[in-house]
Amino acid sequence: MNHQHTPLFDALYKHAKQQPLSFHVPGHKNGQVFLQKGKPYYQDILSIDVTELTGLDDLHSPEGSILEAENLLADAYNTRHSFFLVNGSTVGNLTMILSSFQEGDVVFVQRNCHKSILNGLKLAKLQPVFIEPEFNEEWRVAVGISMNSLAIAYQAYPESKGLILTYPNYYGFAFDIKESIDFCHQNNLLILVDEAHGAHFRAGNPFPLSAIDLGADMVVQSAHKTLPAMTMASFL
Repeated sequence: MNHQHTPLFDALYKHAKQQPLSFHVPGHKNGQVFLQKGKPYYQDILSIDVTELTGLDDLHSPEGSILEAENLLADAYNTRHSFFLVNGSTVGNLTMILSSFQEGDVVFVQRNCHKSILNGLKLAKLQPVFIEPEFNEEWRVAVGISMNSLAIAYQAYPESKGLILTYPNYYGFAFDIKESIDFCHQNNLLILVDEAHGAHFRAGNPFPLSAIDLGADMVVQSAHKTLPAMTMASFL
């Protein structure tokens, strides 16, 4: 696939070049209705800030340029399916949890997780078993869980349905998760990873391996955190 191709941007650019007259949302009307002092900064981007119009596809049921862009994303990250998210990785974390487990399921959760994971657990009405992470004495931050801690948790709760990891942690520290992922698959546990700060890992050396390459079942990434993307842009 041609990864220099930009189907979504191209569709938006083509639309803007036609100088359309807007009778729909958003209210800034392609940037025409906007504070004058803000126009030098916003005019260009607002010209392609549009809603679902003919030829511009629909994020929730993509068939055209968005689908083509998502297929390019899946190919770049070597996944079965990849999806664009809005509102950051939070919505992806909620989606992973709500789509993977049933009400009342026991799920292992890395304790130093994002609050969106906690909200997802509550929304799905799961029974979380929190696993305490290892502590990095040099940097004085919690990193990831050890394989020994996961094994002990599984021995106590063999009915668990999955494991939710945060990799890297929210300070950018990576740690060894391959053994934990393999353990989960050997015991029929789903492995979900909040990789919000690791969207760049797929670029290869000198970065650590992505949880995708390590065999995780579902991964969420914040493109806006470590890639040249606008705020709130994320991937599932």
